[in-house]
Parts: sequence; structure tokens; C-alpha cells
Amino acid sequence: MELKTLTLALACALAPIGLAAQDSLVHATIDSGTLVRMHPTAGAPFRGRLVQPLTPSSPFIHFCRNPGPACADPSDTSAVRRVLAASLIALDVQRGTKWASGALWGALIGIAAGKLVSEVVGSVCGGETGNRDCGPSGAEYAAIGAVTFGVIGALIGGGKPKWSPAP
Repeated sequence: MELKTLTLALACALAPIGLAAQDSLVHATIDSGTLVRMHPTAGAPFRGRLVQPLTPSSPFIHFCRNPGPACADPSDTSAVRRVLAASLIALDVQRGTKWASGALWGALIGIAAGKLVSEVVGSVCGGETGNRDCGPSGAEYAAIGAVTFGVIGALIGGGKPKWSPAP
């Protein structure tokens, strides 16, 4: 009985799952206007904004290059590009931006910068920060740095897309 179970498990593990070329890049419709990142079989990935909905049965992907000039008219052949879906090995969809991680990194850098400024100011003031003549305390410098650099980090991260595999 044990040998039959082991043989069945081994046969299932070695059975072909299906070829990647037979599988569609998408399993659900992706709306037009969605930013996608396409991975060709050869060459570097490139991005585009869909000008037509992409379905699992779509032979071509119609898009405008991104970054690039906007193309408002889907029939404009000079701006709209198309690529054969079968020539791609993967497709990613934008799912928001990296503003939160940018804000976090910015805040951490700001805390360190605030502490450094506090140390410099403290050395100029004879080791005293937080009094009326020498400016804010070390914690206040750290908080000011965290907020300032956190906002800058959020703005930078807001320009970077977050990607996930196509549905």
C-alpha cells in the first residue's frame, strides 16, 4: 500500500503542468488607462498605458509609451503602439505608488539629520540645546527633520509605481 501511494505522489510531482506559452498573460480583463510593465522574451522591460481593454483572448496589447507624450486618440498610429501578447513572458500592473516607503525612509533620514544638527548646535552652544539662546532640543530637531524629510520622501516615492503581476 505504501509503494502505491509513493508511486502516485511521484507521478503527480513529475506530471507536466502545462507550457508557459499555452497560458495567457492575463486571467481577467484589465481596463484601458491602466499602466502596465511588459517583459519581452528578449530585451529590457518597457512601460505603457493601455488604450484598449486587455482580455485573456487579446492577441495584441495596444498602449502608449510611458513615460511619453499622452495619446488621446486610440486611432493615432503615430502615438499608439502595439505588441503581440505572445511575445511577452510577463506583464505587471501598477498597484499604487511607493509614497509610504518613501515617507518612512525620509523620516528615518530626517531623524538622523536632526540629531546631527542638534549635536552641531550643542557643540556651538557649549553643550546646551533646548534653551532660549541655542534653539530647540535634540528631540525637536529630530521631529523637524523627520517631518521635513518624510514629506520629501513621500513626494519622491509618489513618483515611483508599485508593481504586481497581472490578474
